Amino acid sequence: MRRHAGGRVGAGLDKAPSHRSTQGGPGRRYFRALLSAPEQARLVKLADRLDNLRFLHLRHDPDQCRAYREETRQWLLPLAERTDTWFARQLAAFVDQVLMPWEVLGSRVLLKAPPWLSVHAEQVQVNPAALPVDPFYRITMPEYVVIVPRLPDGRFLVLRGYKHGPRRIVYHVPAGYVEPGETPIAAARRELIGGNRTHGHPMAPFGPLRGGRQPGSGIRPPVLGPRRGAGPHFSCQRRPGTA
Repeated sequence: MRRHAGGRVGAGLDKAPSHRSTQGGPGRRYFRALLSAPEQARLVKLADRLDNLRFLHLRHDPDQCRAYREETRQWLLPLAERTDTWFARQLAAFVDQVLMPWEVLGSRVLLKAPPWLSVHAEQVQVNPAALPVDPFYRITMPEYVVIVPRLPDGRFLVLRGYKHGPRRIVYHVPAGYVEPGETPIAAARRELIGGNRTHGHPMAPFGPLRGGRQPGSGIRPPVLGPRRGAGPHFSCQRRPGTA
């Protein structure tokens, strides 16, 4: 942390109380010690808590999210009010956001068509203050990759072909399913080699693209810049197969 954030932040962390010895997360003793810690240490802890709150919706445990927000209200908001008004405003804004993972109360299978897809009807709790949504339809498909081929001159390679879903001829980037036991890179190369003569060119994966596809929305995979040197550059995007 000292190397990435600088000596000032590192010094603040050195002065902050530690909660490693507590079980189940920080407790009353830890937060009381934090209230009397040096200002720089409190600012570091407030910045860390605010960053965690901003991405709390990415966690998949609703009970853990609720407990984290309640802990913030009880301990971190009073700490922020004593330390810095900006942090106090920001924490108050994020702690009351209702954006959090939906809780699945029940699920039933409507259709199974292996290996292509399965359809589930779920009962989900979107907001604790509202009635559950029932049904919410969820489609599960095999994992697949999306490839964005970028040429040395900055242009992108796209394909033109018929897609039966939209019932039309469209331009699209290469993509394909990941076979059992196959790596995403191997699947991407297999899809590209078929008629495109791409064997041996560098390919850079940039991780899974999370997020289901809602009606009316689209997903544009991010693009990496080309590596230096001759030959095309191919960026490979791995997609979990859930909509």
